[in-house]
Amino acid sequence: MFFADLEQNQITANGTVPGGSTILRHLAAQGESIPSPDGTTPPARLSHSALAQYFQQTHPDADFETALELLLRREVLEIVESTDEPHYKFQVELIRQWFLR
Repeated sequence: MFFADLEQNQITANGTVPGGSTILRHLAAQGESIPSPDGTTPPARLSHSALAQYFQQTHPDADFETALELLLRREVLEIVESTDEPHYKFQVELIRQWFLR
């Protein structure tokens, strides 16, 4: 029930913010959001520009920034420090796995 509610109600702001699922599914496909135990594999993450470009291809009439802000506010995604531009990853690996299905 938690995951279904998250996908159907929480990340769309009751249908007013389209595209959240698209962002999450694309990011989930990038790989695990936690580093390997030995630290050799960094967590999967995507840059702001990469997410925006993919989003515009799939939802040309939707507002990427609004959808992304909702995902950050709901604490589904988090910002990863970077030197060039913001990068994003899942806060919880189990949620990434749900959107990978």
